[in-house]
Amino acid sequence: MSQHPNARLTPRGRELLASRVAGGERVSAVARQMGVSRQTASKWLSRARRGEPLSDRPSRPRRLARSTPPEVEEAVCEARSSMLLPPLALAAVTGVPARTCARIVARRGLPRLADVDRVTGEARRRGPVTPVRYERERPGELLHVDVKKVARIPDGGGWRARGASELDHGRGSGGRRVACLHVAVDDFSRVAYAELLPDERRGTCSAFMARCLAFFAGLGVAVERVMTDNWPGYRSRELNALLAAEGVRHIYTRPYSPWQNGKVERMNRTLAQEWQYGRAWDGEAERADALPAYLEHYNWSRPHSACGGLPPMSRIVGVNNLLAHNRHRGLRECMTKYASVFASPRYGLVGLVSYTYFLVYELLSPFIELFGLATMALALAFGFINVPFMVMFFLIYALFGATMSLTAFISRAQTRDLTLSAADVARAVPLSVFEITVLRFVLDVTRMRASLVRRGAPMHWETVTRKKL
Repeated sequence: MSQHPNARLTPRGRELLASRVAGGERVSAVARQMGVSRQTASKWLSRARRGEPLSDRPSRPRRLARSTPPEVEEAVCEARSSMLLPPLALAAVTGVPARTCARIVARRGLPRLADVDRVTGEARRRGPVTPVRYERERPGELLHVDVKKVARIPDGGGWRARGASELDHGRGSGGRRVACLHVAVDDFSRVAYAELLPDERRGTCSAFMARCLAFFAGLGVAVERVMTDNWPGYRSRELNALLAAEGVRHIYTRPYSPWQNGKVERMNRTLAQEWQYGRAWDGEAERADALPAYLEHYNWSRPHSACGGLPPMSRIVGVNNLLAHNRHRGLRECMTKYASVFASPRYGLVGLVSYTYFLVYELLSPFIELFGLATMALALAFGFINVPFMVMFFLIYALFGATMSLTAFISRAQTRDLTLSAADVARAVPLSVFEITVLRFVLDVTRMRASLVRRGAPMHWETVTRKKL
């Protein structure tokens, strides 16, 4: 026990005080001898007579008015043990704040995720940790690329699913025993792109890099730099000619320094924990088919601590578009899934405004807009308004929509530090008019269908259940 520097009584001094009073001395005299007040001497004397220890009591209150209920703690521990999720993901699943989840996990003595095997749940040896971290200022400024060999799973499942007793080095999955996982991670947003390819030759690396650049270009991200190691596939003329043609600078790490490409190395570990060995797969084909579904989940739905608890795509498309991306779930399912965003202390004002904007603009505005146009057409047909008023209304509608489209175009360019010339704005004017007069109605019908009809991908990561071993 540590005493504060001004303490007059130690546990041994308190025992001496009690023994002197028991020997017949007065409490006030003993208190004067020990250099404390009579009240302090009486306090320790009464504790000694009750048989209590003479050490300091803990400062923790005996009862907490707002303590977490035991059933909630059990639910958090059950989710942590069964799904092996970090605190932010636990908060999204259980509805308990992330800090509370972390304290519950620490209080229950559960092992760290880095120390646990994702399939067996057993503790394993933990590697070194580096405290040095950095982050670029905008998407595409630096792209980390790496390749990792992945052992193929035999048909019927590997030893992690069948047990160590079923380990057979002679039983393969047919063909090559190893596949190559090519991974690219954006330094700022943590958006990842990965492909499971048969090898890591020069042509394969170049083709992967071309598709990776096209993926980020589809998100509106211009890649400026690419960081790789010194593998011959990344040193090839074909790959460097491709990067030079795209205006991308190629950066190499120092030999034997994988920590310089640490973000993609961490993504490799995340893929190994949550996709590669996160399930008991029945075969290599089943695991390969689940990779696109996991990447969709990682980029659009999985909370990321580096992004403030939001998915990585929130740093590229924004929170509103992040919510709108999942409209394929249907109106009711989408609003239910993201109900925790509204009025959540984790998201603050951003969640409050984004959820309201998503509800009013992204989901309800197509219905409101088409209903208004249909009402105007019916009013014209029944003679409530005349043709000149209808033409004026349509012109005002087109002018307002084109102005909003141009404003969004210019604002997006400014946020990305792009320089717009007068010719760029002049070319955007007819496109904005065409958008509001023709494409707007097609877009409204498409958004209405997306809000009401479930049209998701063939496989969602949420539907890939974790099998019991």
